[in-house]
Amino acid sequence: MKANLKIILFFLLSNYSFSQCNYVFVDNGGATGNYLLNTNNYIYTYCPETIGSNVSVTFNEFDTEESHDGLYIFNGSSIFDSQIASSNGGGYVPGGLPGSFWGIIPVPFTITSTSPSGCLTFSFRSDGTNQSSGWLAYVNSCAPVNSGFEIHAFLDFNANAFQDANEYNFPLGQLQFQKNGGSTNYLSYSNLGRIFLSENDSANIYDFNFVIDGAYNSMYSISNPTISNVTIGTSPNVVSLNFPITSITNYNDLAINCSSYNQAKAGFNHETNINYTNYGNNAIDGSVIFNKDNALSIVSTSEPVNSNPIGFTYNFTNLLPFQTKNILVTQSIPPIPFVSIGQLITNSLSISTSLIETTTTNNNSNFTQAIVASYDPNDITESHGEKIVYSTFSANEYLNYTIRYENTGTTTASNIRITDVLNSKIDETSIKTVSFSHQFVLNRDDNNLIFNFENIYLPISVANTNIGKGFITFKAKLKPGFVIGDVIPNKSNIYFDSNPAIETNTFETEFVTALSNSSFTSMNEFILAPNPTTGIIFFDNSKSNYKTAF
Repeated sequence: MKANLKIILFFLLSNYSFSQCNYVFVDNGGATGNYLLNTNNYIYTYCPETIGSNVSVTFNEFDTEESHDGLYIFNGSSIFDSQIASSNGGGYVPGGLPGSFWGIIPVPFTITSTSPSGCLTFSFRSDGTNQSSGWLAYVNSCAPVNSGFEIHAFLDFNANAFQDANEYNFPLGQLQFQKNGGSTNYLSYSNLGRIFLSENDSANIYDFNFVIDGAYNSMYSISNPTISNVTIGTSPNVVSLNFPITSITNYNDLAINCSSYNQAKAGFNHETNINYTNYGNNAIDGSVIFNKDNALSIVSTSEPVNSNPIGFTYNFTNLLPFQTKNILVTQSIPPIPFVSIGQLITNSLSISTSLIETTTTNNNSNFTQAIVASYDPNDITESHGEKIVYSTFSANEYLNYTIRYENTGTTTASNIRITDVLNSKIDETSIKTVSFSHQFVLNRDDNNLIFNFENIYLPISVANTNIGKGFITFKAKLKPGFVIGDVIPNKSNIYFDSNPAIETNTFETEFVTALSNSSFTSMNEFILAPNPTTGIIFFDNSKSNYKTAF
């Protein structure tokens, strides 16, 4: 029984990813009490201690209010990964989403991750009446399934060079490595702060170096950034390498961005995924502001928000260091002719806190898409749209690319690889990933990017859902010297398992000058109506009584 357990830690640290196995997992009421009422999206994520492992969770007790209080389970590290669903409908669970686990369930039963991250994510929702005892479960891990180097970068609070349970993975850097003394300096990055490099040949010798991102260099130190002359030994084998990092100073840094699984299709609902992140080393409270495009209406949000005529505000508390949370916004796109093919729609976001931040350049984000009618599901877009007014874009700003992929085949895709050769005007050293649907590792060789989604097991896509779909969003600065008239093209190749590449569209970003006139003889010489419009425009010259339409 739950009441007999003496040491329960993790329920106190909700809404965060744990890299721990062989621990007890209980509901948010703790070891001895019933779960809490009015819980909305109380999230737990468990990831394996070793890369290449898969977490499994065995429930030995389970009792929640039937049809009202549900535990949602997702096959990955976030609530936006594929759902491991029960046969239950939405019932009266807050949010009304189907597939949660509720009631008294026969035990024991086990849930095992098959995602490339090896993680499982649990989201609990309860209404305001009738508590039950909740659940008691144990988190377990399988043995590693790959041979290679397992690299951990983490924030070492107690300076013991070992990652303890309360020490966060460090995502603000990249791994550089050379193979067999070669001159090529390979780069690898993981949004988790953990990297797995496959290797089976004991004759290969590696030199590893972990580099903290330049923007955060003054905030952290790394005592031993280099590990040299490493081999895999007798294969199969997993060699663990640690890069412990310590904080030099406390600081605050919030960031926000958004992306979407799908293109904006006229006459359909469209989902936008907001990601807000704490890149600082203190827990922080703040607010997200979402301003919608005038052509769209908001249907629903995954979190309770404070709505207003132009969008909403969402207040959050205790966002932990390096933690990312998500808000899924569903909007309705009117059908043609109320909107037109190619019409650009823009949602705007901002994030703020009452605390002083070291930088605010990442506190605002716009996401622009062109409305489509029918489309290739594998594509690339840039958030500013096809044209950027040169005077509004500074040298320190980023282009934000989203690559979308969809499995339209006849079976599950085990592995996906995306390659992108950056244009020569893009600064390849400034690459940063922004958001993603599935865990990945990014490798960069000069201006060649390779996103690897290993063991993704992407199912066949299902129409009007996110099943079988994914995306990766990254940003990059331009090299100095870009001018009006410059066109920056970008396209990607997407590989599903061993199949030939699927080539995306080429998205071209052009820098233009604004159309303007600073001198008018009269402000009342003409009238444009209706304004705004998606169809006919009437031009009325009041002095000549001349009227025409376009």
